[in-house]
Amino acid sequence: MDTQRTLLRLMNLPPSRFAGVMRTSDGFYIAQEQGDVGYNAFLGNPNPVHEGPGLENTLRIWAGLTEEEQAAVRTLAANPIDGAPIPLADFGIPAVAYCETCPLPSEGFMDGGEAYTADELAQIHEEHA
Repeated sequence: MDTQRTLLRLMNLPPSRFAGVMRTSDGFYIAQEQGDVGYNAFLGNPNPVHEGPGLENTLRIWAGLTEEEQAAVRTLAANPIDGAPIPLADFGIPAVAYCETCPLPSEGFMDGGEAYTADELAQIHEEHA
């Protein structure tokens, strides 16, 4: 699985057009078009999540991923190569949960907006369990 391509598909962005996407520190999204250098395509800020074909497509793709693939997408979104962490909840992806009683903020983000790494989330779960 190409995790970057899967992330693009979950955001309803065509991987055939874009090579990557990043979130700016002020919450906007920009993309790198295939064959381009840099992130020159301004995408803007996502609309609030609402019912419709975009959400249905995202949830269908998400449901088709294995747990390992979902974990890889969450890790890439929380620790992107470029830019700020991508909150998957902006696109209707369910919040991460290691178990029903773990005291973790949704999406693996600390209250201040800084992302936990996958290892930090696992360590919190181990300490809690």
